[in-house]
Amino acid sequence: MTNDQPQSDILSAKTANRGLLNAWVKRRLYKMKVGKGWNRSAVSLGLLSLAASIFAPAMAAANTADAQTPTVAQTQRDLCRQVFRERLEGLVIYQEPSPYSFAVGGVGVNQQVTLVPDFVNLVGPDGQNWIQISAPVPGYISNGYTGGQSNLVYCSFATTTDGVPVAPAPVPTPGDLCRVVIQPKGLAVRQSPDPASAVVGGVGYNETLLLESEATFPGPDGRLWVPIVSPISGYVSSGYGSAGSNLGGCS
Repeated sequence: MTNDQPQSDILSAKTANRGLLNAWVKRRLYKMKVGKGWNRSAVSLGLLSLAASIFAPAMAAANTADAQTPTVAQTQRDLCRQVFRERLEGLVIYQEPSPYSFAVGGVGVNQQVTLVPDFVNLVGPDGQNWIQISAPVPGYISNGYTGGQSNLVYCSFATTTDGVPVAPAPVPTPGDLCRVVIQPKGLAVRQSPDPASAVVGGVGYNETLLLESEATFPGPDGRLWVPIVSPISGYVSSGYGSAGSNLGGCS
């Protein structure tokens, strides 16, 4: 009996097995011809013991299937969240609950994510709350700081006039935020969008990086800076606006 068998079938099987057991014992008692001094209780117990060995496997299977009948405690809607509209840059999906972990994807503003069942808020090394998700890609996203504004809201399931749910907009993939360094000298990764900021790493020529968002920040020297999350978190210069970019699209 499979675990996805309907509840009505399981109950019918259990009822049928009990009925067969009772009928079988009665027939055996009727057919047995015993002489004087017959111990009815002993015979009855013997028959019941034999019957139990015959019918127990079938009844146990029914009980097991009944116990394993799945109960959905959380529906897909219960686990659905979407990125809050004020998070204009969207959210980065990390491999672990930390901004220092590898970035594995991204999700844009108003786009949906699916939380894992029995999700919990995990406080990361930077003080942010992190939540594990299973879609659009498995990983962790920041849900903001304790006491602050959440980055997520419950999904709004809009429907058309005919009651058909509106299909959600496509979720951004890592490719949407992927860039390749086309500056022959490579790029320094700085702590903030400023050429005087501390260098925290570097990305070589023709190497790839992942943007946190497509936002740009003008520096004091006129260069534009973009936030990145991989291979490390920080800012790189995308060049001067009129002179071309230090970054190209990933193929």
